Amino acid sequence: QHPIAIEEQVTRVFDTLGAILAHEGLTWTDVVKVTRYLTDMRDQDGLNAVQGRYFGDWRPVSTTVCVNQLSTPGARVEVDVVAAYRPCRPLPATTVARASIPAAAILLDTALN
Repeated sequence: QHPIAIEEQVTRVFDTLGAILAHEGLTWTDVVKVTRYLTDMRDQDGLNAVQGRYFGDWRPVSTTVCVNQLSTPGARVEVDVVAAYRPCRPLPATTVARASIPAAAILLDTALN
């Protein structure tokens, strides 16, 4: 069952994304692009408030898209991030992660540049 409050759904999404980033040795400041999907644009303020807690002062490029529905019934938000390894890393790559509610709906794809 999904939480009703958008802030709770967004927190779950960003907790999941943070775990994926950490697993890859990346941090929020390695994120260069965020794509946010909402089923209701009135939820954007709640999304922005929660996202700000994770990114702090860092502001990656972002796009917000309003969709009719998401693939998981009851989900109101889905977020894709693109994070880049820093040049000092042994294998430069781009990591793309997607998370939505529930947290089980995760896609992690790492491709070499």
